[in-house]
Amino acid sequence: MKKEEEIKEIQNVLYLFLHSRIYYKLGEHTNSKTALTYMFEWRIPKKLRPLILKEMIILRLVEKKDKDTLIIKKPQFDEENCNSYYIKLGLF
Repeated sequence: MKKEEEIKEIQNVLYLFLHSRIYYKLGEHTNSKTALTYMFEWRIPKKLRPLILKEMIILRLVEKKDKDTLIIKKPQFDEENCNSYYIKLGLF
């Protein structure tokens, strides 16, 4: 993996974390409003929630099926095993 790709992947760790939490809480198919409401538990400001969902769509973590339905792809991120991210950032 190129250095630029590694840096971009590291920049997306927060999105990967949120994506995995939403997937395991809500399941594969969900209403977009439900996903937005679920983000309330982390006290994410209301104005940022649609932006975060849009960014997840751009990152291909979430796919928009129709106007109100999202398909949340199974996450590859495991918050219990973040060693590869620590290594890439030079923390280990």
